Amino acid sequence: MSLNNQTVSNSSVQGDSGFKIIFYQAVGYISLLNIIFGVIGNTICFTVFVFTRELRNMSFVVYLTYCSFSNILSLFEWNFKHYLKPIHGFTLENLSITGCRLVSFLQYFSLQCSSYFLSWMCIDRFVSVIAMPGSFASRLPFSTAKSAHFWSIFTILIIFGLN
Repeated sequence: MSLNNQTVSNSSVQGDSGFKIIFYQAVGYISLLNIIFGVIGNTICFTVFVFTRELRNMSFVVYLTYCSFSNILSLFEWNFKHYLKPIHGFTLENLSITGCRLVSFLQYFSLQCSSYFLSWMCIDRFVSVIAMPGSFASRLPFSTAKSAHFWSIFTILIIFGLN
């Protein structure tokens, strides 16, 4: 009787293992599609933001430009390992200690930059909405493309230094 129970439990484990392999491979290919469509979308956004003359001088577009570039890095770092592990059987983190450190750094750096760019954009929009001519808010260093570049580069340097 125990032999039958053991055979049944072994076959269910093998069935679960086959399902996990198929599931992880599906996740791997979905991650690849996510990379492809995400890079295409962010590249289109970056191109529109940079090469449209009317948008180039708006401060919030500067933040979105930096954010789209940072999101491309995030897409590669977070989704590429979900593609490499089930499909090819390795990850970049396991190749060398330098690769592990670089991949880990880029994962957190790109996501933090992206979130801070969006936060700066919200602050910039808030200041531009409440700023009346001659008020304190109108003298704050926001709402110009030059200040948006400054705050974005400042954010990149601070996050780079902290990570």
